[in-house]
Amino acid sequence: MLVYRNGKKCQVADGATVADLRKTYGDELRGDQIVRQDGQESSVLHESDSFKEGDHVYSIPKIVKGSEGRVDEEVTLLRTDAGTRSEVKAGTKTIGKQRFRAVLIKNVAVPPKRFDVTRTDVLFLLPPEYPKLPPIGFYLNYKWTTTDKHFILRGVHGAPSLETEGWYWYCGALMSQSSNGGLVRTWQPGSRADNGHNLVTLFAAAKHHIRNDDE
Repeated sequence: MLVYRNGKKCQVADGATVADLRKTYGDELRGDQIVRQDGQESSVLHESDSFKEGDHVYSIPKIVKGSEGRVDEEVTLLRTDAGTRSEVKAGTKTIGKQRFRAVLIKNVAVPPKRFDVTRTDVLFLLPPEYPKLPPIGFYLNYKWTTTDKHFILRGVHGAPSLETEGWYWYCGALMSQSSNGGLVRTWQPGSRADNGHNLVTLFAAAKHHIRNDDE
C-alpha cells in the first residue's frame, strides 16, 4: 500500500498503523505526532489508527502553539543564560504588514582577532510560526570586514533587510535541506519552553557562528 510521508512515497503493508510506521522510521519520527491531511482538513492519528491507500501524512513535533506566554518564558531562560553583562530586551517590531516578536541581546562578546571591536548586539526577529519554526538568521549592529560568507548584511530567504536601521543580517539557519529537497529538522522545540530548543539554543548558535568560520 502506498502512502505519502512528509511528501515522499512510502510503501507500507496493508492495514499498517501509526505504531507500525514508527517501528520502520523511528529515528526520523522521534516523538512527533502523526497528522493525516485530507483536503483542507487535518487530524492527529493515534498509535492504533491504520492508514488508507494514498494517505498524506506528516510528522509534526509536539509543541505548544506560538504564544506571548511561551516567548516570555524563553526570554526569562535567555536572561539567565546571557548573564548580567548582556541585557536582554523583548518587544515587537512591525515591518511592512508583518509583525515579529523581537528579542535583543546587548553587549555580546566577540573575539577581537576577528573584529576590531570586542562587543556587539544581537537581534532575533521571531517568525509568526515560532516556536514551530526558528528564524533563519539573526542581526548584528556592527558591520565588520570578514571572510565569513554567511555574514551577508542584507536579509535574503524572506528575512527583512534592516541595514538602514543599523542592523546587518547573518544567515544562520537551524533547518536545512537534504539532497532530495526535504527539510532536515535540526530544530527541535519541546512541549515546554525549557525542554527543547528555544531562545537559549538560538543564542548559543549565533555565538558559535560569529566566533567560527564553520559551514
